[in-house]
Amino acid sequence: MATMSTSISGVSPIGRIAASTYLRGLSAVERGDFDQVVSQFRPDCELIFVSRTALGARLSGRADLLRWFERLLPDPQFEVLRCVVGGPVWDQRIAAHVIIRSRLAGEPYQNQFAQFLTLRWGKVVEDLILEDTATWETASRRLAAAGHAEAAEPPLGL
Repeated sequence: MATMSTSISGVSPIGRIAASTYLRGLSAVERGDFDQVVSQFRPDCELIFVSRTALGARLSGRADLLRWFERLLPDPQFEVLRCVVGGPVWDQRIAAHVIIRSRLAGEPYQNQFAQFLTLRWGKVVEDLILEDTATWETASRRLAAAGHAEAAEPPLGL
């Protein structure tokens, strides 16, 4: 289950709810419950994952997001190192620094990313993800060499 290794003290009750919802979303990704994750997004949402690899994306709408989530690493585990929540419930922002762990082609994988979310009334309207792309690109080449054709596919929607 996704963990947060920092406290969220000093955050408003609405901010605590947003941080808790964010953790539940990461936990749903860990379980492969992408329908649960996508339900947290507004129908007109936008997701941007900065990368030239198969995970690279600039997408809008829940159907495209679902397709992107299906490309994610197998059995990821998330550890949130920092999480900042601000703004009123009708225009909220979440910024998080996260460690992701998995196994790729039989070897351990670990990387980090920053995620910036904009929420309106508790639903995600924009999700920007900045991952250590050098680490991810190396892993993508390893996956492609191991026969995972999807790892060599072009980014979505770019």
